Amino acid sequence: MIGSCWNKAFLQEADFSGCLIQEAHFEQANLRGASFRDAIAVPGIYQSERWERPGFQPVSFAGADLTGVQFQGAYLKDADFTGAILQGADFMGAAFEGACFKGAVLDGARFSLGMHPVV
Repeated sequence: MIGSCWNKAFLQEADFSGCLIQEAHFEQANLRGASFRDAIAVPGIYQSERWERPGFQPVSFAGADLTGVQFQGAYLKDADFTGAILQGADFMGAAFEGACFKGAVLDGARFSLGMHPVV
């Protein structure tokens, strides 16, 4: 699913478990009850001496309805959740360092101890 575009798609209860979703776009999609368990979305990082992954952009869920979505065990580095609805979403065991949750609705969302989003 690398680089795929799902903007405004109706994807309720879709199963993306274990998928590679680098550069995927889910802006304003309806993903209520979907699963992204163990999904991987790692952007590329250029370091002056070496590349750590080849140039991928972060995954975007901006403005998406992610009510009740399962993100357990997912690796979502730098993911964009700007304005997303994440009511009841489950991030237990997920890694999301650098993710943006600006304007996101997080009522009832679950996070692992010590792992909380910076809003």
